[in-house]
Formats: sequence, C-alpha cells, structure tokens
Amino acid sequence: MRRGLPTIPALLLAVVFALPAAADEIHRNDFSGKTTHFIKGDDNVKAEEKAHDLSTDRSRSLPTSEHIKLNLQAGKKEANYAYYYYPTPPAPLTEDLSAELWVHSNVAGVQLLARVVFPKIRNPKQIDESLTRVVLFDTYKAPAGGWQKLVLKRPADLLQAQKQALRLDLKGDPDVTDAYIDRLILNLYTGPGEVEVFLDNLEIGPVGAVAPRMDQPAPPKVKEKGPARTERGVAVDFARGRLTVGGVPMFPRFIRYAGTPLGALRDAGFNGLYMPVDTPSAVLEDAIDNYQFWLIPGIPPVSETNPDRPDQPLTARDAEALVAAIRKFRSGDGVLAWDLGPVRSEDYRRVSRTVEAIRAADPRRPVSADVWDGFGRFAIPLQLVGIHREPLFTTLDLDRYGQWMTQRRILASGARFTWAWVQTQIPEWQMRLLYDRTPAEGCAEPFGPQPEQIRLLTYLALAAGSKGLGFTADPYMADPRLGRERLLQLALLNHEIEMLEPLLHNLTGDVLWVTSSNPSVKVAILRTTSRGMLAMPIWLGGGAQYVAPQAAVQGLTFTVPLVPDGAEPWEITPVRVHSLQYQMRITAEGTQITLPEFDQTAAVVFTSDNAPDGLLAAWQRKVHELGPAAAAWACELAEEEFKKVMRTQARLEELAPPIETAGLWLRESEKRLREAQRARVSHNEEFAYLEAIRSLRPLRLLMRAQWEQAVRTLDYPGATPYSVSFYTLPRHWELARALQSATVGENALPDGDFEAARPTDRRGIPVTTLRGWTVQEVALDDVVMSARLVPSAEAVEKLPEKKRTRAPQYEPTSPLHRPEIVPPQPTLGETILKLTVAPKPVSVPVKKKEEKPPPEPQALERVFLAVNSPAVRFPPGTWVRITCWVRVLPGPMMTVNGVPTQTGIRASADGAMVFDTTAGEAYAARIPDPTSWRKLHLYRKVPESGEVRVRLALTGFGTVYFDDVRVEPYLGSELKLPTEMLGMPKAK
Repeated sequence: MRRGLPTIPALLLAVVFALPAAADEIHRNDFSGKTTHFIKGDDNVKAEEKAHDLSTDRSRSLPTSEHIKLNLQAGKKEANYAYYYYPTPPAPLTEDLSAELWVHSNVAGVQLLARVVFPKIRNPKQIDESLTRVVLFDTYKAPAGGWQKLVLKRPADLLQAQKQALRLDLKGDPDVTDAYIDRLILNLYTGPGEVEVFLDNLEIGPVGAVAPRMDQPAPPKVKEKGPARTERGVAVDFARGRLTVGGVPMFPRFIRYAGTPLGALRDAGFNGLYMPVDTPSAVLEDAIDNYQFWLIPGIPPVSETNPDRPDQPLTARDAEALVAAIRKFRSGDGVLAWDLGPVRSEDYRRVSRTVEAIRAADPRRPVSADVWDGFGRFAIPLQLVGIHREPLFTTLDLDRYGQWMTQRRILASGARFTWAWVQTQIPEWQMRLLYDRTPAEGCAEPFGPQPEQIRLLTYLALAAGSKGLGFTADPYMADPRLGRERLLQLALLNHEIEMLEPLLHNLTGDVLWVTSSNPSVKVAILRTTSRGMLAMPIWLGGGAQYVAPQAAVQGLTFTVPLVPDGAEPWEITPVRVHSLQYQMRITAEGTQITLPEFDQTAAVVFTSDNAPDGLLAAWQRKVHELGPAAAAWACELAEEEFKKVMRTQARLEELAPPIETAGLWLRESEKRLREAQRARVSHNEEFAYLEAIRSLRPLRLLMRAQWEQAVRTLDYPGATPYSVSFYTLPRHWELARALQSATVGENALPDGDFEAARPTDRRGIPVTTLRGWTVQEVALDDVVMSARLVPSAEAVEKLPEKKRTRAPQYEPTSPLHRPEIVPPQPTLGETILKLTVAPKPVSVPVKKKEEKPPPEPQALERVFLAVNSPAVRFPPGTWVRITCWVRVLPGPMMTVNGVPTQTGIRASADGAMVFDTTAGEAYAARIPDPTSWRKLHLYRKVPESGEVRVRLALTGFGTVYFDDVRVEPYLGSELKLPTEMLGMPKAK
C-alpha cells in the first residue's frame, strides 16, 4: 500500500538536501540562506523565545549569521537546559571526526553538545530503538561580545568515556562500534535572564554511510492490502460480536464513495468503501481488483406491500432488484457486509423481510443498517447496528453530542456489533442554505468542516465503543482548494486507529468518563479483555461544533482508576510510542497521568505487554512504517489549512472589525510550518509531525477570535445561517450590515401571544383552540406528554435585587450586553404555552414501604412533543426576524461524576428547542439546562415556497414555557445580497 501523499516540491527538497552529503565528506553551513536551521528542542526551564532569525548585525562570514534570543527563568534542577539542535548527516564517531561551530554570546556558559547514536545497543526504555546519549563538546568562555570556536576535542577519548559509562549503566560490555552523531545541540541556559547568541560557520565531518539504527525502518516492502483473494474468495465471518476477514479480526474504516480517486482513498488508509447500489460496475471492479477495497453496498429495504400479511413473500419487482444488486456486488467477491441505509422503528418489518432475503442468498456476510431508533427491535435481525448524526455547524455542542452517543450505546446494548458514521462534509441541504447551490453545482468559497472537528468526532465515536467507523464524503475531498485538508486528517486518523486496533477489538464493559485538570477536557476510559486499557482525553469545550478552539493544554492531568498492576502508560501517536512512566503518580483515586503537551485528543495505553512479539514491539514497528507518511501528511495538512484560512481572513479584513493579534498569529503559524518542513526534509519525522501540529494552533486562535467576535451580540450562534462556521463569516457580516440599515415590519404570526379565547383553570386548555396552531406528539418510549395553555402566574419569577436598566436591542453588531444589567422580562398575558414530558407511571405492587419505584430512564429513543405555528407568507428571499420567550424549569438534583448537579431537560441531548422551517432543526435554539425567562432572536431567509412556520419542541423529561412568538419581516431593498458581493460567481 502506498503510505504517503507526497508532493513534487517535497520530493525535490528531499533530493536537494541529500546532495551535499553525497558530494562532500565535510558538511558545512555558513547560515547565509533565507531560513534558520537550528530547531527548538526540549527544555526544563521556562524559556521565552524573543527572536530567532538570520541577522546581518554580527556575521563572521557575510552576509548573515543565525540569531537566537531567549528570556530564561531560574532553573530548579541541578542540570538545567534549554536546547536548540541542528540535524546533521550521520557522522561516524571515530578519531578522524571533527566538528566546530562559531558562537557569539552576550554571556558565558553556552554549551555545544551532540547526540551520539549507538546502533548496536538496544534502548532499555524504548523497545526496538537504538540507545542515544547526549555528550558535551565544548563551552563558550570568551568575554561577552566576542566570537569563539566551539569544537569537538579528542573524539576517541570521548567514545571510550562513553563506553565506560555504559558499562556501568548496562551492567555489561557494550558494543559501541559504528557509533555516530546525528545532531549538534546548543544548551542556551546560562542562568536566569536574557541570553543572545549568534551562530556561524558550522562544520562536521567526515560524514557518510553508517549502520542503520534499530528504530529506522527496514527497506520498504510491498505491504499486503488485505487477505489475498482466491477463486473461492476470502471468508468474511461474524460470530460472537466480532467481524473477521480470513480469520483475522477487522476494524472497518470505510468512506462513502463520492468520486474521490480510489488511489487517494487507499493511500489515506481506508480498508472499505460504502457504495450506492447504482455505482458503475467498472468502479466496483477497479476498487476490488486494483485497490483491494472491501465493499459495503448500500441496498434500500424492500417496500412494504401488504402490512396485514407480514409473511407475504417479496413482490417480483423487489425480488428481482434485490437479486440483481447482490449479483452485481458479489461478482468480485469483495463484499464485507450488506447495508440497508438509515432506518427507523417503523421500518422494522421491511428491514426484517430484506434481511431474510439477503441471508437466503448470502448466508456468510453480515447485514447492517443505520438505525435512528428502535434499537431493541433491530438488534434481532441485524448483525451490525450503525449510529449516525451530523452535529457540525448545528447548535448541538460536542459535549451534548457525546452524551447522545452514550445514550445510543445504552439503547443499543442488545446489539452485538455497533459502528458509527463520522461527519466530514456539509450536508447538501445546508450547502444549499448557505451558498444557494448543491455540492454538485460547485462552490468558489472555502468551506468546512475543519479537520480538527473531524478529529474530535472520530474520537467521540471511538469513546462510544464503536467497533467500526464510516466516514461521509463529498466530491471535494481531493480538491486542494476545498477539501484536501480533510482527506489528510482522515489519513492521520486512520493510522492512529490502525495502531489502536488490538485494543479496540477487545473492548469490554461500559465506558467510564473522568474529568481532567482542564474543565473542557474529558477522558474516556475503555477497558479491554486482554493486554491493556485505553484512556482518551478529548476536548469537549463549548462551540467546537462551529469553530474549533485552540484546544491545547500544557501539563494536562487526569486520574485513571483501577489500572492493572504492572501496567505502564504509553502515549501512542503515528510518529512515536512515548513512555509516560515519569509523568505517572499513584494516588488514592488511581493512577494520575500528566501529559506534557495535549492537543485536541490523545491516546494513552496502559499495558505490561513488552514481549518481543507484544503490543509495544508491534507499535514500534508501526511507527517505523507509518512515521514518514504521517510527518508528510501533517506538514501538508498544516500548509493546506494555512492557505484556506488566509483566503477567508483576507475577506474578513474588508468586512469585520479588526483582530489586533491576527498578524502575530499568522506569522507564528507560518514560522512553525517552515520549521516542520525543514525537519521533514532532514528526516526528523517526529519533530516535523509535532511542529506541524503546533503550527495549527495559532490558526485556530484566529478563527475562534473571528467567530466569537461575530456571534458576541447574538442570542445563540445559530441565530443567523452564516454564524455557524468560520468560512461563512464574510456572509454573516454582509447580512449584519444589511439588517442594520433595514426597517422591521409588523408581526405576521397570529396568536403567538398564546392568549386563550376563553377563561381557563390551572389545568389549562388545548393549544389547538388557537387558530392554525397544531400539536405533534411522537414517542416510542412510555411517557406522558402535555401541550397546554396555562395561567401565566405559574411561570412568574422573582427578579434578582439589581438595578433595572433598559437592555440594548438584540440585533447583529449591537453593543454587548453587560452582566450587571438585569435581563429584560416578558410581558406575560393571561396564558402561556406549557410543554411537559414525564415518565409514564408504573404500577408496581409494593411489598415493603421502603421499596422505591423504578428509576427514570437514562435515554429516550424518540420523544418529540412540538407545537407548530400556522404558516405565514412572504415573498421568497425576504429576511425575517423570529422572536420568542422561553423558560426551562429546574428538574431534580442528580449526581454527575460525583458532583450534585441541577438538571433541566433529562434523558435527551437536545432539550427544549425553538426553530423554524427555513433553516430546520439543525439551527434550533437548544436549551437543555434550567433557565430564567429568555428572549431569542432568529434571522432567517424566506425559502422559495414563501412559507415560514415556527416550531416549539420538547425532547426529554422536563417542563418548558413559551410566550410571545413573533415573525417580523425586514423591509427595504438593502437586504438584497447578490452573490457577487459575497465573493462568489452566479450559478449557471
């Protein structure tokens, strides 16, 4: 399998870098290029970099020298260091070796060191890795302000001294033959204060071929793309909740085929493709024969011809279509499973009939479906149960989405194998809403999702116990301007999952969530039946579904309970398997782990399996195999995202208020990206990968700052269609300008004040007594639902004792509400709308007084109580303002992670909702927590139908009040927003 997605410039750089070593035995650098060469390394003191550039001020050999300026804090250890290093061609440590570097420093004490590699000695702390040692060459002692040449003295004596030290450490006679130097290191710690150095005229040699390190990859081999198919095919089996191919457990990582070149998908690490039934046969043959993909055909369930005769055989038409589909996909023997697509509880009969027909024709392969509700029923006919939801660019935050995934896991507890879809694209309906066109019609503007959002969703799916992952897709996954960064992120994720597969195949028990030292990071603890346990910290801070924040933490700490005795912690990444033994501390609550550097997600494994054929050895081999490709993808991902952010930022600089630190963030991002690219060229994959990841953090700071500025005066981020993504913010500011200069017309929605036509008592009266208002009740669970008009007196609140001040108007770009101002209160009439959902009372014979009723369900499959307004009509394209007052009552106190918590709407991630038919449920104002009376403003564009309806809904246990719902049009020609003004060509 091809492991990388290399670019031609990157390959050329690698060749150019390799030429000097081949042509000259002495490696020289006079630091006269356009970029710096020393790379920031480890430190154990706080070192603030003030400058790192090429300088013409102090140059020993014209025109420039490399300049580094640091502000150092006092060290707390005996040996303090702040390292910068220079990767060198391999230089054998023999008596012929010489090395020198000219240094100019403002203080004495700067040290020149080197890293020595002993290729024939195994590192006892890192399996399958050669031992390395850092040795001192020379120390800067010249008077401040002078040049001094730091040199390697007596290399043979240095090697002998190292051999003596290793003999004591390793308790044996070490083999130090073929030792070589692969990097020069500067220790710039000279004590607290400022240190400024200039570097020039580096030489080291002779350099040349050396013995390979233990941790260097062997010569590339042709990797099998899967079990080889024979004339009889490969056995695909499903037994005891495990999917195997050729007798080997398989974790499906498949993507919906949307026209992306098959080679790019194979290089990205996918092992399966989800194929629609109408996929051309030539594409199927290419996928199976040339790329060895496993296919998951999407076959819709058969129609329900006679509900009164469930035993009736399939109609001739259904049977013919089903047989044709099965014959088409089985022709190449590449089918992994049959999938029936998205299904609901009411589809059970159709699904059961289709499963019976498929299994009669193909008893070997499992049948799957993407189940929305009715998990208990579908667990019987289906072998594989899928879960799906698209939370990105909606008002369902990722913490609530994680709760929703957990609730689905509870509901699907009877299923033997669950998998999940991961959103990677904007849905077609949303593309039309945002850009007035479908994906097939193309788009000239950058659009999301961000790669970081895909990463968070993937880890949440793994934390939910998924045994397989499917990724959605659009036609732009390979387009450098619109989607390639998403494909690169998927490539990195696929290899991370591939490394974790031995654990993911053997999950057992429930997932345990624990807190961390950062309130936005929660940690999922997954236990396995063999060889280890997995801890996955995941950033779940608010608003990440709109624009991902920086989500980086230095020194993240969390505690894992009940770690098996003898198990050591290891951080697993595609470029290294890093021991956390020295970041571990045993406490009364469990094993405390400190991650020195956390970025969005992490995978920490506890295992004692350090045998030569065990987990750790296998991971080390994977790192050697995947590391170069991972570094290449990370660098290319950072470059693609940088370009994309720059395009949108340039547009925002014309429309939005300025972000003062934008230039600083962009320069920092570009600087780290260049360092990553240099490290990759010098084959330092680990540093290249890490620095590429770090280069994305300033970009996220910028994107998040722009988004927070845009939504600051909105009641919630989904108040306008364009405020849910960084890439649509230029459209948001165009809309804000237009609405500012427009006039609001009269309310067009009748009876939105919910004033009853006749007197009522405390029990209330039906909503349907109001003209055109309807009630929608949908429930698969045993609940009691009520939608009534009740006296407003029961929802009146006591206001806090604060000075009353008139609150500013809720409008885009209006002044920010000050916290000391008492929020506005509704003018409640005689009656208001009240929605209530409660568990249905259960009659249980009480034998003893101390017996308690059964507990309230933790998750609801489908509960939807909604009140729908009558339609109001406007000319298509008109912008309207929808307003509403809402209050969620507090529920019972519950203990969450050991902390008493005041609940609101329970057993549902969505809570109470207010939305309209133009933008739909995805843009709903979701209110799951208790709240005082709160006014919501929604800004919407009237669709081609000319109709707008408002929907007030409740999806879980609890009570919510609504009042004073209005739909008001904006008047004025200023609201015409031509696509040319938004930087987008007209649709043809």
